Formats: sequence, structure tokens, C-alpha cells
Amino acid sequence: MTLKVMAYFMLNDRPDFFEQGLNTLEKLTHQYHMHEIYAAAAPIYRKMKENPPSDPELCGCVNDITGNGILIEMANIARQLQYFQSRRMSRRLQNDDLICYIRSYRSYRGYGGCGRRKRDAEKVELDEAMIAELEKEYLANPTHETAYGLLGAKPWKGNTLVGAEQWVSYQAMLTASMLEQEELNDFATFMYCRLNQPNTDHPKELFV
Repeated sequence: MTLKVMAYFMLNDRPDFFEQGLNTLEKLTHQYHMHEIYAAAAPIYRKMKENPPSDPELCGCVNDITGNGILIEMANIARQLQYFQSRRMSRRLQNDDLICYIRSYRSYRGYGGCGRRKRDAEKVELDEAMIAELEKEYLANPTHETAYGLLGAKPWKGNTLVGAEQWVSYQAMLTASMLEQEELNDFATFMYCRLNQPNTDHPKELFV
């Protein structure tokens, strides 16, 4: 599967393919990251198949993608991918705003404190030694927290990944983008309901 994904992107990539303004390596590794999410969610999904949820209204709510907001969020994410590196998005994704974008994109909901984080970062001069220390800390313990710390000092910028010099920040961005356990549970639940109870509608009283 990995080779198939790589072959597809190597053969079909173009400037407006998938995410605007990213190079082929960045687009390709993003797909590997998505497969990492699928692999993490698969055991949860299999357990739900073996022991289906007992709440009869669960899949009705999950499948109602208009009422629960999923359809709107999918449109928002598609727009973010389409205009990722364009002038239309560039003002939103400057410097430490990238961290806020990653958090929002990863969990499909906003996080507080982004503005304050940016103001705090602007007050601190981070030299190469401090960045090197943050990289070392992240590589030794690649968590969301260490990834955010590194990205605040040395953010990944689109269309820059060409070798080892840019890799650690890019890897930290992927780590920051990885779903946490609750989000993996939500994703697995969504896939279970869509694949196994696709005709289940929303509860009748949902919009009463």
C-alpha cells in the first residue's frame, strides 16, 4: 500500500493537486500520516464490530452529518487544503499561527489561547542553541507538547521540505496533527456507523 500511495503521488502530482503550494514529498508524507491514523483507529473499529454500541440512537446522530456539523467542517477543511499556501490563506498562517491552524485542523474544533501564545512567542528571542535543544527534546520524546514547543520556535513552512534540515519541524507538525485517544474513538465510531448502519437516520426528536 505504501508503494501504491507513493506511485500515485509521483505520477499525478501537480501544483493544484491535493494541497496548494506544497511539494510532492510533503503531500506524500501527509498521506502516510493519514494511514497512521487509520491504523491507530482500526483496532477500535474492530472492537465495535465485535461488540456493537448499545445506544440505539448513537448511529442516527452520527450519520446526520448535516445536523451534527460534520458536513460543514468537511467543507472548511477542504477549503483550507485548497488554499493552504495561497495568498488567500497566507495572512492566517503566518509564524506561530501555524500552531493554531494545526490544532484546529487536527481536532476539527478551535482551541483557546492561540493569540496569547503568539504574543508570548514574539517577546522571546530563540537562538539556534535553544532551537537545537527543542529539537533534541522533541526527538527524544515526540509528544504533542514537545512538538508544539518546537513549532513555536521553528515552524514548518509549506514547500520547504527537501532534506534533513527541514525534517524535524515537519515531523513535529505531523506529531502535533496526530489524533489523541478521544478523537480516535470519535473517528472509529463515525466509520462504524457509516459502514455498518448507513441507513440509520437521526433521532426523530433531534430537531423538534
